[in-house]
Amino acid sequence: MAGEEFRTDCTKFDRLLLVFRDGRYKVIELPEKLFVGPDLLHVGLPERDRVFTLCYSTRDASYLKRFTFGARS
Repeated sequence: MAGEEFRTDCTKFDRLLLVFRDGRYKVIELPEKLFVGPDLLHVGLPERDRVFTLCYSTRDASYLKRFTFGARS
């Protein structure tokens, strides 16, 4: 939705995890404001225990991958 805001409790030392639909991700410093576009799939503070499941395919096969980002708390 256009103009949607994300709010969470954090400190100036925290970082944000941005995950996009095409599988790219970024861990960034907290900005005052940031435009990320419509392809954002997940945003949040990186958590060591949070498990992500990624599904992707090639011409030959489909794959599932489970992983964590291993971020420091």
